[in-house]
Amino acid sequence: MTKITLAGQSFDVPPPPFGKLRKIISAFNVMRNDSGSEEAMDKAALIFSLLTNKTVAEIDEMPIGVLEMAAALAQVPEICGLVEVVPSGEA
Repeated sequence: MTKITLAGQSFDVPPPPFGKLRKIISAFNVMRNDSGSEEAMDKAALIFSLLTNKTVAEIDEMPIGVLEMAAALAQVPEICGLVEVVPSGEA
């Protein structure tokens, strides 16, 4: 299980079930191709909503800074199993 931090709150994020995974990967790809746009920000809110089980409206109300958002989004590939995680000391 991975932890992400949003608005100073720590969330335990288990690997998502397939239904959520499809939505997260689709939203993540839109973000990577159009970062900085309003649509990309909407997709970030959707991703955080799916990962934390909060509503998009609740995510929108959280005081999430740009660096904190970037750090949390950087963990999405690992959470979704898109990259292999090598435990420290085994590299």
